[in-house]
Amino acid sequence: MLADESRRDVFGRMLTIWETAGPFPLMAGVTLVAVLVFLGFMRKSHALLALVLITAAMAGQSNETVDSALSMLRWIMIAMLAVHSIFVRTHPGAPILMLMSYVVLGLIFSTFSQMVLWSIQSGVLFIGSTLVGITAAGLMTDRAGLRRFFWLYLPPALIWTGTALVFLPDFLAGRMQYGFGRFSGFADSSSLFSLSGSVVLPCLLWQSMQPVRLALRLLCIVTFATVLVLLMLATQRTALFSALIACVPLLLSANMRGFAVIGAIALTVWFMSVQIYGSMNKNQSDFISKRMTNTTTTGRYELWMTSVNELMRDPFVGHGFGSDRWLAQGGHLDHRQRPHNWYIVSWHNTGVFGLMLLLATLAVAILRPAGLLLFTHADLELKGIARLIIGQLLGLCAYGMTESMGSPSNLSTLTLCFALVASGRLMIIYRQEQDAAECEYSDYEYESDLSHQGRLAHQL
Repeated sequence: MLADESRRDVFGRMLTIWETAGPFPLMAGVTLVAVLVFLGFMRKSHALLALVLITAAMAGQSNETVDSALSMLRWIMIAMLAVHSIFVRTHPGAPILMLMSYVVLGLIFSTFSQMVLWSIQSGVLFIGSTLVGITAAGLMTDRAGLRRFFWLYLPPALIWTGTALVFLPDFLAGRMQYGFGRFSGFADSSSLFSLSGSVVLPCLLWQSMQPVRLALRLLCIVTFATVLVLLMLATQRTALFSALIACVPLLLSANMRGFAVIGAIALTVWFMSVQIYGSMNKNQSDFISKRMTNTTTTGRYELWMTSVNELMRDPFVGHGFGSDRWLAQGGHLDHRQRPHNWYIVSWHNTGVFGLMLLLATLAVAILRPAGLLLFTHADLELKGIARLIIGQLLGLCAYGMTESMGSPSNLSTLTLCFALVASGRLMIIYRQEQDAAECEYSDYEYESDLSHQGRLAHQL
């Protein structure tokens, strides 16, 4: 049985729902699962991808029943979308295939895990996430498909923001355990809450810069500003800084429309910040100022050094995905915490060769769009998508410097898979368009030559 004391595995989630949900929520859940299964059989991948992003963005609910239900729904949709990858005839690109090799390596190392069954379950979920990425490749057949896919991040951003705003009045009024602290919205921790906000932020900026209806662009601008202010209130420096890093490539491309968008966002953020900070108590504002100006690593450096020293004893053998949970229970660390570093966790889970494979995957996925951006004559639309992909990957890389990113099915992992697929598809689409343009030019030259020869023959 795949179970552990935290009840965060499949059977633990199911048991939590059974014990805490009433009959009507259970019936509603069964009906919703039936609808999802119907969508799966009808191969409505686009709708399922939108729903899986929404449920992933709302992960970490403080209510255990709701959190377990959302997790189960997300896993069901991941399983169905993974099956849909069988029908995909579109090449997903090299980066996602490299990531899949990395995941397979982690599954092989599961035999060395302290919790073998948990590691196998984590690895299978990770494989499912990569297959969901391959399914998404079937929607990215051309530049229009790439555009439509990244617009799927707007609904989860709106739902995440709207739900967080429901909890904002209690936060500002000081109705918390200690009267002040980090804003965690609907989640049981500010880190889980802010992770989703940091992932959707670059997509909102890209959407704000698109040539769409003014009302839709204003919606994206206001949502972007609101998410940014909420991330400040959460005082999770990693999430905020990684989100800003993810936005840098897009900000560097600003033209007149981009400058107008940036100006509108700056004014909105300033106005919202003034209103919010004016309505909160002094203890809360002092806490936020102290947290955001803190330059220490809050004990993470010691965790990193202790973990690396232990890993150097046997750097080549991994322990399978999810085995870093052993570190949270003490393990070889002096501190009873995870190492709070994605790269150390990957080293622990897949060995040094797995870590090298992950770094190579990220390098390929970032450098190829960067090459398109710097060394080709691609149009502004493709370059804008390239900037978004580069920003998403850089943001995730920055986030991983101080966080574990250990879940194989959360929003950051799914976004990693989607960004890798988008990186591969972008390059394939660019080459296909270049080949088509060259063929058209060759046909035009051939027809011009025939026409010229015909005129010469007529003159003779």
